[in-house]
Amino acid sequence: MKNILFILTFLLMLSCKAQTIISLYAPGSNRPQSPYYTKDIDGDMNPYVGTWQWVNGTSSLTIQLIKVEMAPDGFGDFSDYLIGEYRYVENGVEMVNTLPVTYTSGENPYGRDKHSIGIGNITTVNRGFPPCLTCPQGARYMLGYFSDPTRIDNEVNAPLGGRLYMVHTIDNGVEKLIIRIFPAPIVGWKDNYTGATEMSIPAGRYTLIKQ
Repeated sequence: MKNILFILTFLLMLSCKAQTIISLYAPGSNRPQSPYYTKDIDGDMNPYVGTWQWVNGTSSLTIQLIKVEMAPDGFGDFSDYLIGEYRYVENGVEMVNTLPVTYTSGENPYGRDKHSIGIGNITTVNRGFPPCLTCPQGARYMLGYFSDPTRIDNEVNAPLGGRLYMVHTIDNGVEKLIIRIFPAPIVGWKDNYTGATEMSIPAGRYTLIKQ
C-alpha cells in the first residue's frame, strides 16, 4: 500500500511539474526547471494565422501560417509556434511552392528541414525590422526564420534560410503583415563551401494583405 501511495505521489509531482506554464512573451524572465510549457498566453500569434499575399506586377508572395499549440521543442519542453509555407512567383515564373502548410500532431515543428517558416519568439524592440510607422509603441514583433527548400545549405544539409521578422498591423481597416526577410548568414561557412548562397526570394521588406 505504501509503495502504491509513493508511486501515485511521484506521478502527481511529475504531472504538476509538467504543467508549469510561462508566457511566450516574458522579457527578462528566468526559465523554470524543465519540463515547462512556453504558452502564447496573450494570444499574440492569433492575428497572424491565415493566408497573406504580396503582389507587385507579375511577381507575388503568398504565405500561409498556422498556430501550433503545446508542441514539443525537442529538448523535453513544449511551446506554441507559428509555422508556415509559401509560394513565390517572380516575373510570372514560379520559383518556390511549398503550400499548403500542414502539421502532424506531436512533432517538433521548428526547423528549416520541417517547415519553410517558423516563428517562436516575440519582442517589443522595434529596430526597424520591419519598419512599421503605423504600429503603436509597445507593439509586439515576431522573430523566426524563412527558408528555401530549392536551395540547399550543404554545411548542415538543410534548406538555405535567413532570419524573418514580422508584425501585424491594421491600416485603414485592412489587415497587413509587414515582414522583413534577411539574407542567409555566411558565418560558419567553410572556405570551400559549395552550397547555395542566396534564396530564390530576394531579401528585403514585403507588405502582405490578409486574404
